[in-house]
Amino acid sequence: MNLAATNLKLGHFEGSRRCCNAAILFANRPETRLDEMGIDDDLTVDIAVLEPVNHSSLKYVLKALFRRSKSLLGLNILEGARCDLLLALSLITHAPPTLSSSLIETKKECEIFLKELEEAITLSSTS
Repeated sequence: MNLAATNLKLGHFEGSRRCCNAAILFANRPETRLDEMGIDDDLTVDIAVLEPVNHSSLKYVLKALFRRSKSLLGLNILEGARCDLLLALSLITHAPPTLSSSLIETKKECEIFLKELEEAITLSSTS
């Protein structure tokens, strides 16, 4: 996930997106290699999060969704970015009570970014 963050800071949105896809793929099936899943190694297709998310990898998945949404915004894939944020917020809402207190800051970040993103979507639809 550090590589995804670095790519974001450098404006390499596609690189960040691919890193996030790899992180989500790993969280979905940590015991399986990419080639065993039939996934090409460049990860250009966004990977869906398999639910329920294992509690031990929830924060990792949330970070990947948040960073991928920022990457998708940078690539002007606004609806995809919005979907990732909504999924992240849903996962936070349904997190077990033992984890929910540690996710408060992540939830705030997602809500702020979602508001900004929805404004961008509104602007792009009116122009």
